[in-house]
Amino acid sequence: MHRCLQILDTYLAILRSLREDAEVGGLAALAVLARTCRSLSEPALDVLWEEPHCFADLVRCLPDDTYMMYEIRQCPTLTVHKPLSPSDWTRFNFYAPRVRRLTFFDVNRDFVSIDEKALSSLSVHRLSLLLLPHL
Repeated sequence: MHRCLQILDTYLAILRSLREDAEVGGLAALAVLARTCRSLSEPALDVLWEEPHCFADLVRCLPDDTYMMYEIRQCPTLTVHKPLSPSDWTRFNFYAPRVRRLTFFDVNRDFVSIDEKALSSLSVHRLSLLLLPHL
């Protein structure tokens, strides 16, 4: 690795500029960097997940059979329809601490409704832990 990339501030500045270029594939580039090597992975994942497009991105870290997306009056709505076991939280727990800001809008800025039942279901399973500890 080039010595300039070993300076964390320099590397983070490059990663954040990639994130700002999301329209030209910046997020995909961040995902590739996160998989490139171990020393690049953590900072790239931190920048990639510091502001997900919407809360639904985090819920999609849960196993596919635990949540469901459906439409109510042309509004995408997310619900959790199955009790979650501790092992179901593995991926969610890996990414959630990286989130620093959160909006409830998806990539094309359409509103994504989170079913009240889904939010309460998620919080009940996480009584001992905050859903997003660094938010």
